[in-house]
Amino acid sequence: MFGIRLAYCSAVESGRVESALDGEVRRRCVLSRATLEAPGLQIDDPEAVNYLSRAIRLRSGDRIECFDGQGAAREAQLQKVSNRQICGQWLEQVRTIHRPRACYPLPVLALLKGKDNDEAIRVHSELGLPKLRFFYAERDARGKASLPLDRWRRVVQEACRQSGGYHLLQIEIRSDLAEAIEDLHDHQFYFGDAHGERPNPLDQQTAVVIGPEGGFSSNELDQLHRVGARGLRLGWGTLRARSASVVLPAALSLGAS
Repeated sequence: MFGIRLAYCSAVESGRVESALDGEVRRRCVLSRATLEAPGLQIDDPEAVNYLSRAIRLRSGDRIECFDGQGAAREAQLQKVSNRQICGQWLEQVRTIHRPRACYPLPVLALLKGKDNDEAIRVHSELGLPKLRFFYAERDARGKASLPLDRWRRVVQEACRQSGGYHLLQIEIRSDLAEAIEDLHDHQFYFGDAHGERPNPLDQQTAVVIGPEGGFSSNELDQLHRVGARGLRLGWGTLRARSASVVLPAALSLGAS
């Protein structure tokens, strides 16, 4: 199997994170690096305070793992919990968690409909992938509408927090497919194709391009063929865009065959 582990397993097995009965990871919070390096823990951000004090109802004396989403983390014990501020003392120095070395695939996805994008972001975050790139497909009739970037940021943080990861997924937006693939000169390209080959474990940089509902336009297919992209399939039918955007990158990440 391709050598990548879900960050959740490593975090729970190390004893650093408390595993809940329902499989989620609790008592974790994303904070800035400056907050992690402060002499004592002080959380004033309303969103973080609301999550810790109301959503998971932490109290004075509880322990919490704080991390910055870039590989730095620190455990603390809470001393004061209110609806406006949370304070505590650090139980350790800032520690660094390195992302496992692996050939992570880069998902290059045509923007999906509605909150299907949220689901793709959530799953790729839970898989521990470093980056996700969206592009506006030619068949997308919505045009280049504004995107819910703040909501996506919260989805990334929640998925990382609950899965036990330490590195936040980076989301990039490109205006079209040509721009989405133009800087990936050292990548082997794959794209969703019901008649393509089956995925194999990765041994090089890879980009997985997923088109919109209705498929790629002829122009987009020409662009993919020019960069040597190879069709990729799972099962015998044609996956919907919302399914392919999750399944194909996951299959390559875990070395499915």
